[in-house]
Amino acid sequence: GKPGQSALPLEILPAGEFEPEYRFPLDVQSGELPVLPLSINGAVAMTHIPGRDDFVDGEQFFVFKFDKTQAGLAGLSFDEGTFGVFGYVTKGLNIASSLENGD
Repeated sequence: GKPGQSALPLEILPAGEFEPEYRFPLDVQSGELPVLPLSINGAVAMTHIPGRDDFVDGEQFFVFKFDKTQAGLAGLSFDEGTFGVFGYVTKGLNIASSLENGD
């Protein structure tokens, strides 16, 4: 589908780069990692537009509940490099941890 008015291109800054990547997830399996990783409990990122991995919804975000027991061999989330993280919960993580889908 065509992105709506609140759609923004996926934006991720790879580590060691000065310019962000737009509309493409990073190739984490080849060692490309974001400056702001998703694999941290409390990461805040924009949701994807349904059916599109290249656009995010500028009006919806989520708090990522990272569980190391569900991580891959490198200790990273399987979704690492596919979401544009823009911050982290720094206070009240216990409250953020109690959030459920739809809150």
